[in-house]
Amino acid sequence: MMSRALAARPARVLSSLFIAAGVAIATPGASGQSDTYVEEVNSLFKAIPTARRSDLVLLPVLVKTAPAPGRVSLKDDAALLPASAADFSSAAEWAKAPAQQEALKVLANITREGEWTKAYAFAQPYGADLVEPALVRDGAYTELGDPPTLAAAQPLYFPLLDRLVCLANVEATRLAASGDPASGLDALTNLVFFGRQMVDRPFAKEAVWGLDTMSQALERIRDLAYQDMTGPRSLGTDRLRGVLQRLADGGYTDLTRRGFPIGDRAGTDQILARVYASSGPVDAAVFAPTMAKLGSASEPLRLFAESSRWTSAAPMQADGKRAREAAKGIYEDWNARWGADWFDKRQSLQPEQERLNQQTLAAVFQSTPDMAPLVNARQITRTELVGTRASLAVIGYTYTQKILPSQLSAVRPLWIPTIENDPFNVDRRGGPQSWMTFMVPKRDTPKNERGEAVPYEIDVVTRDPAYPVKRAFTDDTFIIVSTGSNYERDFAKYNQNTIKKLDKPADYLIFPPVISLQREVMIARDALK
Repeated sequence: MMSRALAARPARVLSSLFIAAGVAIATPGASGQSDTYVEEVNSLFKAIPTARRSDLVLLPVLVKTAPAPGRVSLKDDAALLPASAADFSSAAEWAKAPAQQEALKVLANITREGEWTKAYAFAQPYGADLVEPALVRDGAYTELGDPPTLAAAQPLYFPLLDRLVCLANVEATRLAASGDPASGLDALTNLVFFGRQMVDRPFAKEAVWGLDTMSQALERIRDLAYQDMTGPRSLGTDRLRGVLQRLADGGYTDLTRRGFPIGDRAGTDQILARVYASSGPVDAAVFAPTMAKLGSASEPLRLFAESSRWTSAAPMQADGKRAREAAKGIYEDWNARWGADWFDKRQSLQPEQERLNQQTLAAVFQSTPDMAPLVNARQITRTELVGTRASLAVIGYTYTQKILPSQLSAVRPLWIPTIENDPFNVDRRGGPQSWMTFMVPKRDTPKNERGEAVPYEIDVVTRDPAYPVKRAFTDDTFIIVSTGSNYERDFAKYNQNTIKKLDKPADYLIFPPVISLQREVMIARDALK
């Protein structure tokens, strides 16, 4: 339950309510009380003032927008398609239409506040009962099923938010192509801010959507900046500084104030309260239909087959005491990992969730999502934020000084107050040994056997393996890389932006952006006509 102190700070609620994530929201002891979990999760939004609820103004305009044209109907494609492509004209016309422009205006309005204690929050409650009937009719809500089940929550509004991502990407490309890259950067920064709003939602799947949206929008910010730097250089430094100020370390985009989400824990506890009447065996009459609905939430036609399966599984289930202990251990483990440093030794241990007996603790297993994507997405977004701030600072310095900085520290304090540590760097002492690697090809890279400066070649794995990049760079640009998932400085020779451990040394390429390099390869091969 929320404390009075928390309720007294309504603007801070969504960033503060997760701190006690290791504690269950409620502990009803009988299945008849299990639906109180939905009420408890929804009560977390009650302190959000109506005037600061972004969902109330954004979703009604999104349902009025037209679907994105086929070539930009997927988020990655919308980010990748260049203004030079033949299909882009139809995408641009779609973005310029009144309904889509209204959605962009609302996006700008709900993300303009940079002080997180005063900012908008996406505070739509779960289930149809507390949502406007018109939004329910249009599928702009979260379906919980009957009876309402948090672990089966389906955010039906996700396609509308995905459309918004496509729209912001197309609009940014359109604005940059029309000679206004600064406004394109603003549109993408608005998207970063909205992604940050979604990171504060109580369920991991929503938070992951927000983190992924932030990461993609941050890469696109660097993408537009890269295109301007290697092209017309029409981006005004005042506007560039404005973007940097919005993305400032410790500002609205800061991820440290986000505790571990509690919605999923509430969902697991609700299922356990429903199928276990006590600390003893499962209620067989409730177990099978509950598990069947949980397993077929997105595919109702599977309900019969699922019901038969779970009827057979009921006798082998562990008792309620063991199930609740297992759930408690899993969520306490993830909560501890969330609060620990990326290099804390507990991060290398096998998660409690992977040790779970899926057969005898089926209710826990089926109601508990894998939380690793959430933890990993936060690390990637942290890296994108640090790298984007550094990249924009270098560009700002270059535009004002007419020369690339001699070293990364030269951009402070005029462009950024401090140089941040690389989130993937094991060295946490601070200083150049902890920063991302910055270098100017030819100037800072190895010379040939005759002592001559030569272009510096790098390999890049893109999102589409059909379009790898092998490219030599000269001193008209710069390179910034994180050590990446192998935690070693490899000076950008081979780059793959992933959280996974690879079989070969690889860096995480920040600048030039991977999407920019992939697009150049695809254009050269006539794949983006």
